[in-house]
Amino acid sequence: PGEGSSLSPQQKEDAQISSTKIKEPRSRWLWLSHLRLLLLVVLVLSAVNSCNYLPIYLVSWLEEETQLSPSLALSIAAVAKVVQMLMTFPVSFATDRYGATKVMLLGGGSVSLVA
Repeated sequence: PGEGSSLSPQQKEDAQISSTKIKEPRSRWLWLSHLRLLLLVVLVLSAVNSCNYLPIYLVSWLEEETQLSPSLALSIAAVAKVVQMLMTFPVSFATDRYGATKVMLLGGGSVSLVA
């Protein structure tokens, strides 16, 4: 009464417990979002270490021209690099097995049919 609070001691304790329960899952999600962003940065920077600066240009272009958030632009660049990596493995295998010229002719011909 003297403190201006109309809550009983039990209600105050319940309020403290409920606020603790709310903060705990939020901190877990925050940690997971930081982990996700760290993985995206590692994917994009690994391409830069191999002298492929396209992801950095892509991120800056997406931020400036399309007004995307930095994390969304980084996500798009990382997805592009993952797709490029996944598509490189079958082509590398085919090139080692059949030779570069045959694979390049087959790739060019298939692209001309699809486009």
